[in-house]
Amino acid sequence: MTVDEVLQMVATRTTDQSGYIANFVFRTNAAVGHVEARLDKSAGPSPNLWKIGWIVHWRSDRGQEQRDSSTDLKSLLARFGPVDLRESSAQSLDEVR
Repeated sequence: MTVDEVLQMVATRTTDQSGYIANFVFRTNAAVGHVEARLDKSAGPSPNLWKIGWIVHWRSDRGQEQRDSSTDLKSLLARFGPVDLRESSAQSLDEVR
């Protein structure tokens, strides 16, 4: 899926009690990554204030791991170029094969 397709899909999902929405994985020539979507309700009780938070954890082809988070998935993934995101049951980068 493209980033736009993931954004559309996640916007229609419900969450569990902890705010979890979904996990995704991607692979490029230079990295493998895990993306988690969570609903952030910390701005207040109104749903108008809630945002989807994205956590990206990736491993480069040289074995270096990094993690970043933002409410802007496009900017988080821009460093990788176009990616094909796949929904996954993997709950962490360690589970991505």
